[in-house]
Amino acid sequence: MEEQDYKKLVDMITETIYKEIKPKEEVSNLFSIPVEISNHHVHLTRDSLDVLYGKDYELTKLRDLSQPGEFASNERVSLIGANMKVIEKVRILGPLREYTQAELSITDGYFLGLDLPTRISGNIKGSPSIIFVGPKGV
Repeated sequence: MEEQDYKKLVDMITETIYKEIKPKEEVSNLFSIPVEISNHHVHLTRDSLDVLYGKDYELTKLRDLSQPGEFASNERVSLIGANMKVIEKVRILGPLREYTQAELSITDGYFLGLDLPTRISGNIKGSPSIIFVGPKGV
């Protein structure tokens, strides 16, 4: 293949790909599904918040989340893993829950020496343990 033919072929392929990836029209939000990714965070019970921040402490709202009634608080905790490594400044999400849970990425798990399962929030049965540290307690 001569260089001139090669350039024509590259131009033709490039044009074909561009036509395929170029948006053809504005897509309606009618059928769109919101997808969000949340960095590591924790959910706490009333008892856990009392230990970590003091008796009857109330979370202060930083901002609302997309789920109605859910919010990111100003408060944070540190998490200590099985290998004694620490992730600091992990955001507490509100409101308070019926369970205490840290939601972490697989890479967070590697860092903390934990074999983390992948599953839906709230399913904590059989989860590895982790240490929560707050300004008032552990």
